[in-house]
Amino acid sequence: ITTQSNVTLEEDELTELSTEQLAAYDLLISQLGKDALLKRLQLSPIQPRKQLERQAARKAMDEEIQNAIGRILASKNWSPKGKNLDPKHLGRENFVVLKSMIDSKAATFVGMSTGTRQDWSADQIQTIRTGLSKIVDEVISELI
Repeated sequence: ITTQSNVTLEEDELTELSTEQLAAYDLLISQLGKDALLKRLQLSPIQPRKQLERQAARKAMDEEIQNAIGRILASKNWSPKGKNLDPKHLGRENFVVLKSMIDSKAATFVGMSTGTRQDWSADQIQTIRTGLSKIVDEVISELI
């Protein structure tokens, strides 16, 4: 687990418990007290390590980029495996060409060079995720 969000608790009446379960509950109440028992049952927030948080954000960003590429290819009726977008005719597939273009634009968007994604801060990743539609629009305008 890297983060915690929107946990809902639901109180349940004890009417459906067996006599053994009710006895165990009564024992817990008598030993700990109702307030202490409720405090122990409450979830406490998890503080994820910053490295894990950045890794999860990078993965989410990459998935968003791949989804955007899929939308571009579908909207233009281009095959992901086709090779018509490769400007240097190196045999790269359309998906790879678009991924490379978007990755390059994303790095420039936050003032970083390509190939340094592992060094990006959480703020830079969030900036890219927020501005992804602008980055995608720039890539589409270059293709047209």
